[in-house]
Amino acid sequence: TGAELAEKAGVGFPHTAHCAPDEIIMSFMSGSPSEGYPAEGNGYVSFNPQTLEINGRWERGDKKQSFGYDFWYQPRHNVMVSS
Repeated sequence: TGAELAEKAGVGFPHTAHCAPDEIIMSFMSGSPSEGYPAEGNGYVSFNPQTLEINGRWERGDKKQSFGYDFWYQPRHNVMVSS
């Protein structure tokens, strides 16, 4: 649910999903704090493709990106390019 994603991964509204070899990656845009979504909720979340459980944030580190619109994933090189 949206509330579970906001709580576990700190993201807002879903935007785009792509399948990777062992996970599903979905981009998120910021949400409305009045609706319980974090205003800085941009980012990427990894899901287990078999159970759809939330694995956590795809990106690493403390710095968060400003946008989370779309992305392209190249599984042969394990590289993601985002906008």
